[in-house]
Amino acid sequence: VTNQNYNIYFNYGEFLIYHNIDLEKGYSYIKTGLDYCNNLKLNLNFSKAYAFQILGRYFETKKDFKQALSYYQKAIILSSNNFTDTTISENPSDFTNIYGGRILYYLKYKANALLKVYQQNNDSLSLEYALNTSLKAIEIINKMRFIYTSEAKNFLISEQEKQTFDFTEHLAFLLYTRTGNPSYLKMGFNINEQGRGFSLLSSIRSQR
Repeated sequence: VTNQNYNIYFNYGEFLIYHNIDLEKGYSYIKTGLDYCNNLKLNLNFSKAYAFQILGRYFETKKDFKQALSYYQKAIILSSNNFTDTTISENPSDFTNIYGGRILYYLKYKANALLKVYQQNNDSLSLEYALNTSLKAIEIINKMRFIYTSEAKNFLISEQEKQTFDFTEHLAFLLYTRTGNPSYLKMGFNINEQGRGFSLLSSIRSQR
């Protein structure tokens, strides 16, 4: 077994799961890849976090949101510094190392799964957790804009992540509708302004 064999299992397992071709075979491939990872005495947190994300998708597809959220939380933990809390309501406060932006995706997957829990159970607490998690994703997007000085990279961030602002705004307005708390309405408008700023930035840069 070479040090890269686990990636083959992860990539093929992801293909089977994300395209809903064969969930159980995909699950088996991911588990085999993780076994290889665990047998190698290397720091493979980045790769294992990726595998946990795929397993989260597997359980989300099966509508087992509790298990899905557990795996997304594990992925977040492995992509964070000094964060070990498995409680779904909690998120990292320190984003010193953002692992090439991968943690952004894990937070987005977690927020989306929490929204599905709300839709399934009418659980307003899950909706609040989803909003808090999505706000963390926006925090990382803003951090990445400062880290990446390349105009091209910043343009790609602006293009790809406008939907994150839209999603977070949607969560804030859902909470306002449910609770009547004006702070959520104000938050929704603030997020809308940030998102519009991202769109304007993309437009300006695309015309240069």
